[in-house]
Amino acid sequence: MNNKGTVLISSILSICSLTLGLLFFPSEVQGQQQNPSGFEVVFEIPIGDEGIHYRGGDRPDGLRWGPLSFAVAPDGNFWITDSAAIPERIVQYDTSGKLIGTIALEDTVSGISDIEVTNNSVFILAWANDPPRVIQISHSGTIQSVYEIPEPLHLENGLSGIALDGDNDILLELEGGTSLFKLHPSPGEMTTIEVNGYTRNGVVAKANPPQIDSATLGQGSISYGNINIDINVENRLGGLYVLGLHENGYLDVIADEISSTFEFKLDRTIHRYDRSGNMIGLVRVPREMRFAAVEHELAVGPDGYVYMMLTQPDRVQILRLLFTDHVNPILPSLPDVPISDIQSNTSFSILACQTRDSMINMANAYLNNSTYLDAAHINVTASCDRVKPRYLSAAGTYYSVPYDIGGGDLPSQFNTYMTQSGYFAGDIGSTTEGCSRGVDCAGFVSRCWGFGENMGTYYLRDHSIQIAQSSLLRGDVMLSINGGSDSGRHVILFSGFSGTTGMYGYEATTYSSWDKVVNRYRSWDWLYTNNYVPRKFENVCS
Repeated sequence: MNNKGTVLISSILSICSLTLGLLFFPSEVQGQQQNPSGFEVVFEIPIGDEGIHYRGGDRPDGLRWGPLSFAVAPDGNFWITDSAAIPERIVQYDTSGKLIGTIALEDTVSGISDIEVTNNSVFILAWANDPPRVIQISHSGTIQSVYEIPEPLHLENGLSGIALDGDNDILLELEGGTSLFKLHPSPGEMTTIEVNGYTRNGVVAKANPPQIDSATLGQGSISYGNINIDINVENRLGGLYVLGLHENGYLDVIADEISSTFEFKLDRTIHRYDRSGNMIGLVRVPREMRFAAVEHELAVGPDGYVYMMLTQPDRVQILRLLFTDHVNPILPSLPDVPISDIQSNTSFSILACQTRDSMINMANAYLNNSTYLDAAHINVTASCDRVKPRYLSAAGTYYSVPYDIGGGDLPSQFNTYMTQSGYFAGDIGSTTEGCSRGVDCAGFVSRCWGFGENMGTYYLRDHSIQIAQSSLLRGDVMLSINGGSDSGRHVILFSGFSGTTGMYGYEATTYSSWDKVVNRYRSWDWLYTNNYVPRKFENVCS
């Protein structure tokens, strides 16, 4: 790739990641670092066209997001998905932080959420395209292969990332790697084969978090070849993932511990094991410092170090995490507070209670809505100062309901508007327009909770009761709190637990260029880092 060269790719892209590279373990890492912060800054990247972009922070109820993933190549250079750029792009930096290449993508590419890099190729996941795709390109930006992901492995089924196994075969990760499927191109179609873990040099590693109905929610294990490594935490094990398999047999594992108190708190640590299953290092991930949402913040380099991409308001930092032999616990250990002990913060009365079935039925009505849109209802015109959702292109039948800032249309109302002149599908801009139709995050939940209008994220808190994370039931929500204040930033309707590692939820969102109502997996780590709080509608029918 030429220095600061820009290559335009004429194709649609889509997918996500975990790093499993050929690694060499330096003796200084093995010697247990004693830096009290647990990390050191390698370099910093500015915000803007010469660096990284953010989106979503231009309005009080917008979920801020930026670069969604990064990878460390075999030569030590850093590849970052600048997912919030318009159009989306991939940027490459050397070990000193010098920008050495940019691959610009056409605006038909939506939601670059994961990246893997080999000596000869770059693999990216663009999960907001329909269908989602894994794209293989050269280091200079030339397309080598396009792999469409089969429908059973789409977003609503838990698609969360991609990885490469020891032979550089593409693995699709579901629910953070709890399930793995190898992409298998065959004549005329793309098939998948389920695999039982990540492989390096013939050795398989697999994370085994506790089951949701387990009596020991603080106990999990890692299967590593023919040995079993037990991982125990004092509270609840809310996530267990394989991060990296090293060439010399070392193994890095991510463990997320969730507080058993009423307040939703999470502690993420990385455990390093040798080939015999002995823990030889431990480091805490400094996630509470993060400014914008990141899907894949950790990567393992060819030097054996674990690196982190940390977003800050005015820059992005690349950190080198430093292992030690001990970290002090930071979570309290107390029993959950029963829901009956939690009081509402409002005396607002609702006209009629809502059943949990009715909430989920309404959510599915949005998700499964089918509408034919002609060009007149898709394209931007001078008469309507709205920003078109990125998934809308040519005339055709589209599913779901598009995101529309300030919108609160029911699916049937949106469909009717799309038969009338002067109205347009969706608006992902920062101001409300009367000519655009659809629904935003608060409008969606307001309708699912039975309100006749969009109540706004600021007020959904006033119509709900805070609950314990373990007490979530269908139709409850995760509400993102803006900087710890009472103002809401985004809201997700809870539909069910994904084992113990996360949850599935419905949301109307512009995050990662989805721009419509989706149903997807979210890890507890992602939810906690983005300040989500579990809440229950105050008038649920018992």
